Amino acid sequence: MRVEPLSAATYEHGEGVRWDADRGELLWVDISAGRFLRAPLDRLDEPTVVQVDRPVGAVTPVSPGGWLLAAGRGLLHVGDEVREVAELEPAGVRMNDATCDPSGRFWAGSMAYDATEGAASLHRLDLDGTARTVLRDLTISNGLGWSPDGSVLYLNDSGPSVTYAFGLVDGEVGERRVLVHHDDGLGDGMAVDDDGCLWIPLWGGGCVDRYDPQGRRMQRIDVPARQPSDCCLVDGRLVITTARRDVHEPGPHDGQLLVADVGVSGPPVTPYRGVLPA
Repeated sequence: MRVEPLSAATYEHGEGVRWDADRGELLWVDISAGRFLRAPLDRLDEPTVVQVDRPVGAVTPVSPGGWLLAAGRGLLHVGDEVREVAELEPAGVRMNDATCDPSGRFWAGSMAYDATEGAASLHRLDLDGTARTVLRDLTISNGLGWSPDGSVLYLNDSGPSVTYAFGLVDGEVGERRVLVHHDDGLGDGMAVDDDGCLWIPLWGGGCVDRYDPQGRRMQRIDVPARQPSDCCLVDGRLVITTARRDVHEPGPHDGQLLVADVGVSGPPVTPYRGVLPA
């Protein structure tokens, strides 16, 4: 399957790519540079950039306006100004991948800067503006997704390179089971398509794998970059972020936004639909 660059720009640590269908914009971040970027697909070389003073792990729109960033040790709201809305982690731990569930609650994972085993958590910002810790003892809390009926939460822990599946009852996390153990790289970001299948980039593996809901690999897309980091589905195409960080002698596509025509649809990003903490 042919994988092509979407733009000529490169990023040190591209991540957190989402499709905002309401605004017709692609959203993504450059983690270590502390940047949130957004642009229509035909103007990706000229994105609108928001610079903050800390690493940015992920972004989601906020209804009715602005964007919510998982950044530094907590959450930032970007509107007319940038303001901190929650501090969730201690020193030495930063926010990582994050996204909203179908109800509009924001789930945000973390990791220690030195990737200490068991130092990461998964938090949830509920619709009433209350932040709760829902999982502890993770290592690198990464890609998140939900089954189409909302009954299963999927989560990648890139430390042991495992994809977990959790049952959900009224939004509460239930029993955990191992869905996939990745041997060819570290399971990083995630997209779940309309058929309930999982698309998972393998950091260090130079590929994106598609799995059915039982954890059986259905497809592999080889990527011309060594560190694919996240992905989302846009009108039958898979958009993939990549990173140049820690790549010795990076190639021309390391750090670029890439795209493959996969002929599969998926839901756009769900905005955060709750109130923001004062």
